[in-house]
Amino acid sequence: MGYSILKGPRYKLHYICFACRKNFKQPNPKDVAERKGELSLLLNGFYFVKPKKEIPVDIIQYLQYEYFDKKVICPECGANMIKVPMSFETPPKKNIKEWKILQSFYEAKGYVTNELPDNKKMLIEVLENSLEWHISMLQNADDHKSYLEKLNDAKIRLKHEIEAIRNELNHLKI
Repeated sequence: MGYSILKGPRYKLHYICFACRKNFKQPNPKDVAERKGELSLLLNGFYFVKPKKEIPVDIIQYLQYEYFDKKVICPECGANMIKVPMSFETPPKKNIKEWKILQSFYEAKGYVTNELPDNKKMLIEVLENSLEWHISMLQNADDHKSYLEKLNDAKIRLKHEIEAIRNELNHLKI
């Protein structure tokens, strides 16, 4: 007696819109690729460790843009939406204070997490700790010059993150 795998839709991706203060779900890229007949290309290009066949660079670039780099637009207001974890609980629409904390955290860190600070004071503390950590990581990168090639990209990214955190801290302290 053989077993068959039941195939169903994959988990949808979760997004929030700061302008509307709402959350939305979008289809999984694998489901979209399957509908378009591009699933095998997507899997070979991005998910398999050892692709079954070589995929041309222009097709990889197309897949990257089509399934990963496109901006997700809010269906209600047209603003860009932010991807959040599936287990993220969106604050109520009327709770503007939580939405402002959420937006400040995103502006500084570039992502949203499930565990957000409860108030502005805690947010400032979290961002200051994060700033100290980023600065120490940047200094450590300077200490290990043997890994210079790999660290240059990380140093640039850390400098951008430090600047974003400082900007948001200055904005919050006004």
